[in-house]
Amino acid sequence: MTSLTPNTVAADAEGLTLIISGDGIGASSMLQWRGVDYPIDWIVDVDGDGGSLGSAIPASALAIDGTFETVLVTVSTGGAASNPLPVTIFGPGVGAAESAVAGAGGTVTASTGRLTATYTRAAGGYGTLTAVDYAFPTDPLLPPNPISPVAFVDLQLLDGVAGDTLVGTFLPPNPILPPNPVLPPNPVLPPSPIRLAYWTGTTWAPVSGSGAVAPTFSFDWATSSASSATVTFDMTSTPQITALGGTVIAFVSAFAFEGFSAPADSDINVAKAGRAVPLGWRILDLGGNPILNLSSSSVDVSSVRIVCESLSGEAEPLDAYAPGSSGLQNLGDGYYQWNWATEKSWAGTCRLVRFDFGDRNPDGSPIYRTAAFQFTR
Repeated sequence: MTSLTPNTVAADAEGLTLIISGDGIGASSMLQWRGVDYPIDWIVDVDGDGGSLGSAIPASALAIDGTFETVLVTVSTGGAASNPLPVTIFGPGVGAAESAVAGAGGTVTASTGRLTATYTRAAGGYGTLTAVDYAFPTDPLLPPNPISPVAFVDLQLLDGVAGDTLVGTFLPPNPILPPNPVLPPNPVLPPSPIRLAYWTGTTWAPVSGSGAVAPTFSFDWATSSASSATVTFDMTSTPQITALGGTVIAFVSAFAFEGFSAPADSDINVAKAGRAVPLGWRILDLGGNPILNLSSSSVDVSSVRIVCESLSGEAEPLDAYAPGSSGLQNLGDGYYQWNWATEKSWAGTCRLVRFDFGDRNPDGSPIYRTAAFQFTR
C-alpha cells in the first residue's frame, strides 16, 4: 500500500471513506480496520478525479476512549497482508495530529504546530509515531495541570524498541508573555522560563533527553518569545523511548511552589487583625532545584477582601505571629519568609493575600500564590 487518505478523522464524524492506492489492490482485496474486514470498492467522483479504490468505514467504528487513537490499516489480497499505514482518530480537545509508520531501517516524521518528531526504526517490524497538539484550555480528559501550563502536546510511539531513536522538536506558543522591550529581564524568572514536563500516570516529572540532558529554550526578552528545544529520546532519556505509549508533555513555567508553611498553612487561617503574620514558603524549579535569587523588588504582595461565606475547608487559628512587618527574608535553600502587616480595621472580615513572583499565565496575567485569612479582634 503506497498511500491512504485521509490520515486523520474526528471521532464524531458520520463515517469515513478511505481512499487507497498500491500495487495489486483490487476489488477482491479487503481492508482491515481495528480487526474487522471491509470490502474495497470503486468510489466514484472522489475529489473530481473520476473515482478511486476505497472502503467505507461506519461512524460506529470511530469511537475512542481517550483523546486520540492511531489505527494501523492494512490491505489483504489473496491472503497476503500489505504494509500498515496509520489513521489517527481524534477527540474535540485535539488541535492537530499526524502519524507515520517506519519499518526496519526507515525514518519517518510526524509534525504539528508545537511538535515535530522524527523516528528511526532500528529493528524489524514496524513502529508507529504520532504527534498531537492539544487545544488550550485543555481537554478534560488530560491529566491535572502542572505548574503554570503554557501548552500541551502528546508524543506516542507504538512498538518502539531499544536501539530506535526519536528526536522531538518542541516549539512553545509565542509570545509567551506580553512583549515589553523597555523593562529589563524579569528578575524572578531564569534566562529560560519554559521547561518540559511529562505525565507519568500519577504525577508530572521533568523531561530529559539522551544522557539525562535537560532541554533548554533560549528566550528573547525583547519579544517575550522562546525558541524551540530539541530532545533525543532513547533508553537513557526520561521518559525512555519504549515508554512513549501516549505521553502528555506540557510546556510549563520554571517554578514549582510548595505552598505556605506553618503557621499559615490551613485552608482558612484565623488571625488577629493588626498583628504581623509570618508567611513562609519554598520555591523550586521543575527539576526540584531551589530558586535562590528571589529579591524584594521581584516579589509583589497584595491582598483583597473576599466574602467569608465563599471560603471552604478547615479554619485554624494561627499559633504564632511575627514581631513586626518585614520585606522578603531569604532563609536559604529556596526557603523564604515575608512578615505581612495586617490592619486592625480588618476585624470581622476575610481577605486573600496574594504573592506575585513575576511568572505569568499564557494570557500574561499574574500567577498568584494565595492564602485565605479570617480576621478577629
